[in-house]
Amino acid sequence: MDESLTWVMPMSDAYPLAERMMTHLATLYGAQKVKSMYLDDDNAIMAANQSWQLFLESANVEIIKRILHTLPTLDRQWPPSLAEFVRMYRDFDRVEHKTYDALPAPKVQTDVGRTALAEMKAKLRVSPNTKP
Repeated sequence: MDESLTWVMPMSDAYPLAERMMTHLATLYGAQKVKSMYLDDDNAIMAANQSWQLFLESANVEIIKRILHTLPTLDRQWPPSLAEFVRMYRDFDRVEHKTYDALPAPKVQTDVGRTALAEMKAKLRVSPNTKP
């Protein structure tokens, strides 16, 4: 890992997802901006790591990926806080953002369809005065 990023958040094995997130945000926005979002206090930093870790462990990885791909396109000068990231997550988790597989092609029974179509055509040809 780049040595300039290690001071953003203390490295430990306890919060691997949070550390990866902070490293990613530091790459996008700069390590100084990420570090300045948190108090210069190890307890505050560890609490932030723990909060990010808890959220990321319960989050859908695909939604997180979509947010991370979208961040560089947004007109943001600062990285999102955890609260802003959770809000983005909820926005991306809406029904209109979900991807679905296409429905399978319908099973066509041409003989049944042709018979029904012929019956409808025959009924349409009958005039109201004519008995079938």
